[in-house]
Amino acid sequence: NQRDTLFNLMVKKENRMQTLPQEYDLGYIFYPPENPNDPGHPRLDIRMQDKPTYQHFDPEHVLVNVFSTTAGLETLKLQHHWTGSDHFRVFPGRVTMQDRLNKTVAAFTFGGELVIETQEDKTTCILTSDAPILGLAFDHTISMLLTEEAEIFMAELRAGWAHDPEALEKRLAETEPLEFYALFLKTLREKFKTHPKLEDPLTHGFLHYLNVTSYQIHEGKITLPNPQALAGLTVPI
Repeated sequence: NQRDTLFNLMVKKENRMQTLPQEYDLGYIFYPPENPNDPGHPRLDIRMQDKPTYQHFDPEHVLVNVFSTTAGLETLKLQHHWTGSDHFRVFPGRVTMQDRLNKTVAAFTFGGELVIETQEDKTTCILTSDAPILGLAFDHTISMLLTEEAEIFMAELRAGWAHDPEALEKRLAETEPLEFYALFLKTLREKFKTHPKLEDPLTHGFLHYLNVTSYQIHEGKITLPNPQALAGLTVPI
């Protein structure tokens, strides 16, 4: 129908914008989703070079939230010639790249795995996830709307678990990204059931994606690794 067509065109345009760096050889690459009608990406590569070109965006460092059983939740500042661990469990939140001119490019992840490959002339950070990695290089996109709502959702979770924030962090770190994304969409769909009927195409596309994806999860068309993993997460124990 007309709404499906409009939504598909919007998402395909958004994905083309996010994957332009691959064509123009910038310092990061968003890999295209399996379904071109889905916002977000399954993988993000960030390359930090020994010598910047100053001809495009050259990331100097990357800020990313990771979790480990020894250190808990921490924010890493990754740079070229990284000498720490080469594998991390990524915590839900923003991944921010910054160049030597203080320009930033960000993405949002619902969690994932980070592998760091260091060579003499460059260091590459490879982020993968079974939930969409949302590119935030452009305003007024479905990815940006999803990110804004996800950050509100996480703030509400933290408020609900203020009595034991470490327990919340541990549960989120142990949860598969797709499971957390499914819970987020379910909560968001309930929130927007009473949303005013706005006429702008972006909001229409956003609500359409929310309804379609929630239905696919409900019908089992999107398989969750462990549907019971998040039981009780939104209600503090």
